[in-house]
Amino acid sequence: MYFNAIRTYYQMGLYDKSDVGDFVEYEWLTEEQYQDITGEEYAIA
Repeated sequence: MYFNAIRTYYQMGLYDKSDVGDFVEYEWLTEEQYQDITGEEYAIA
C-alpha cells in the first residue's frame, strides 16, 4: 500500500535510505521492498 508513494518520494529526494529503513521498522515495507527502492540490502543499524 505504501510502497509506491515511498518509492516516489525516495526518487524525488524527499526520503533518504534512513527514512526508508524506518518504514521497514514500522512494518510498512518489507526488507525486499527496501532493496527494491534503494538498491541496497537492508541491514539493521
